[in-house]
Amino acid sequence: LTPQESLNEMSSKFGGRTPVRIYFLDNSSKMFLLEPSSTCLDVIKMVLSKLDVGRVDIVASNFGLYESLNGSSIDAAIDFDDRVRDIILKWTDSNTSKLVFMIRLFTQSVTGFQYKDVVAARLGKPKESLTVQSHLEAAEVIDNQLLHLQYTQAVYNVITGQYPTTPELALELGVYHFIFKFGAFDEGRHVLGFLSNRIVEFLPFSHLRGSNLEDWEQRLLDQVKEMQSVTSTPLAKRNFDPQRRYVETVMLRLSSVYGSAFFRCSQTQFSSLPSDLLVAVHRQGLNLVEKGKSRQVLRQFHIQELSRWGFKPGSLFYFESRLDGKELTSVEMGTREGMKMSYLLTDYAHAFIRERELEQSRCRESNRTHDSHEESAVHG
Repeated sequence: LTPQESLNEMSSKFGGRTPVRIYFLDNSSKMFLLEPSSTCLDVIKMVLSKLDVGRVDIVASNFGLYESLNGSSIDAAIDFDDRVRDIILKWTDSNTSKLVFMIRLFTQSVTGFQYKDVVAARLGKPKESLTVQSHLEAAEVIDNQLLHLQYTQAVYNVITGQYPTTPELALELGVYHFIFKFGAFDEGRHVLGFLSNRIVEFLPFSHLRGSNLEDWEQRLLDQVKEMQSVTSTPLAKRNFDPQRRYVETVMLRLSSVYGSAFFRCSQTQFSSLPSDLLVAVHRQGLNLVEKGKSRQVLRQFHIQELSRWGFKPGSLFYFESRLDGKELTSVEMGTREGMKMSYLLTDYAHAFIRERELEQSRCRESNRTHDSHEESAVHG
């Protein structure tokens, strides 16, 4: 059967709707019945509702459906207005290709934690006085499902090497992931060979490559055991949340790469920088990053420092900024992915405005509540 005939046959069994399986970064999946007119954004909202995520209309634009044409690597995000059925019809290998659900824009609204301004108000401090660490330490989890999506994406980015780690940090994160999967250390079960080849689910392949996997597994098990034995109080009674600890650790200790999408580029304008590098697009703007395993940040440009940006199809991405406080300069980066970079940065600019408007709305609501309480006190 052709893809069209196959879809038509499936649709006829479900009253005109098409069953489509959506995959997640932890290799789980869920089936959804889509109307012929269902767009990418429609499906994103369906997924979020199915996962019981709150405030779907607010957070939906931060997520994306990505094609995986070969079933392993993740390709481009689908435009929100594209009909999902039309995308599937273009696949040449429907047995391998799939749709993957991911966070696309890493804004405050999708962390699962309380907003920084809310935490500051609760503590009676100016928002600017809170560091990322003090905010995270004091913040309550307001959406466990969003936190879980952050967690699965952080694990994926760590074990695939998108977020570079030292061996020590990789093991620490591996411990949290192990505890999330299997609970506290069990002397009888958690012995060498318990993970075997599944060690690749817990530690980055960049560290495992060419080394003895049993040595890594033993080191991981030893650290899980050590963490359990630090105190006689079981982990469950310590209110220890391995998901939260994993996400917080990534946000704090991998802050230079957290939430970044990396694009391979070439440049000739900065003589002090390598000609081949990565451009990282993230919620605060973009970074020029070293291509090596460490992904060292070479130069930063805050989104408010960029006057405009754009692309030439298949050849370059450009942006304008005042370099070192001097006159406005156009910076060109050779790349075939200029359109993706430009659209992503534009979406972050829109998200930046949305987040600011949400904060202003929370502030107005807080002021109304405060005024109402004062008025009640006076009349009381």
